[in-house]
Amino acid sequence: MLPTWQLMWHGVRLLRELPAGDHVAERRAYDRRLFGEYGTYLDDDGRPQARRDHAVGAARRLARMEEAQERYDAERAYDDPLVMAEYELTGEAFTGVVTAREEERTIPGRGPDPRCGARRSPCTAKFPCPWRRERRSSPRQDRGRRPRS
Repeated sequence: MLPTWQLMWHGVRLLRELPAGDHVAERRAYDRRLFGEYGTYLDDDGRPQARRDHAVGAARRLARMEEAQERYDAERAYDDPLVMAEYELTGEAFTGVVTAREEERTIPGRGPDPRCGARRSPCTAKFPCPWRRERRSSPRQDRGRRPRS
């Protein structure tokens, strides 16, 4: 069993040598703030959580958790080029630099109300060489949008 533990600690050393992602410090500070707020809540009032949420509370909690998961996935994609590659392969994101956009142009039927024209600015993008790292678009926010040539 000793060789297994030696390999495990070798793997831990290799992982510690990797640089942290850009958003890791922000996520850690956010998690620490939430943990501190929960500790304060327990010290002040400390009521136990109900066994089952009511419908509205459960919907709010689910929405909050889904939003946090989407934010984590997007930040992870920004931090790790291999994760971003997955979004690029599925067409949810693209790598490029926006070179121009049309401020006054509207795209009909893409807003909350399909009968109204949404105020979106179509853009043209220049795609970089694969070995150069450029600013990347958000994998969740740009879902379904394609640059115009």
